[in-house]
Amino acid sequence: TYNNPVNPFKLHLGDFKANSILDSSSVDLINNHIPKGFNKLDTNKTVYYAKAKPQSDFYDDITGNSVKTPMMIALFCNEKLDICSNYGIDTNNAITNEYDWWTNTLHNATNGEGDILINSDDTSKATINITDINSFTKGINKNLTVSAVSGVPRPFTVHIIPTQTMKDKYPYLLFNQSQDVAPTSLEGVTFVNPTSAWSGEGQTGNAIDVNQSSGRKTNKVDW
Repeated sequence: TYNNPVNPFKLHLGDFKANSILDSSSVDLINNHIPKGFNKLDTNKTVYYAKAKPQSDFYDDITGNSVKTPMMIALFCNEKLDICSNYGIDTNNAITNEYDWWTNTLHNATNGEGDILINSDDTSKATINITDINSFTKGINKNLTVSAVSGVPRPFTVHIIPTQTMKDKYPYLLFNQSQDVAPTSLEGVTFVNPTSAWSGEGQTGNAIDVNQSSGRKTNKVDW
């Protein structure tokens, strides 16, 4: 499910047997020969619950024209550290900004473990430079950049969303904490005006007022 992560577990694969009834044919004077196969595997595989996630859920107050928003593959494990470590998770160096989620340092999309297929929810306001992230260094791709379209009035917010292709091909890399459906967004980016205006005087007031049209946060200060 999209909203019910599970801890890693070992899966033993014994014998692999296959037959294809729908592909029966006439072979060696047998009218209904059914292709069959057998392979003794006798191996253990580790199964992980994983998700695609940004290093930060939200990038706000971006005054420049672009911002790097690295994406990673993270694994779920809320067992004791030694147990997570026994499942191959690097509990020393694979820490993320979320409890129980660890960077999957061994993720390899080229081996079929899944790509991150994303886009901006409003390409008229901001675009991304990589829509298919299939290259990871220790589980992270640091080259994803969100860029504001020139001339768009600020402030504005765009969200980076999983494409329908990702939902169809790699649903096992999507997580939604609130409900068992694919998430509508993986991260948000807010671009604001680079300029601001101050008002008030130190002798008569104790607040700095940032021009609200800039979209930047305001904070009260004392002196």
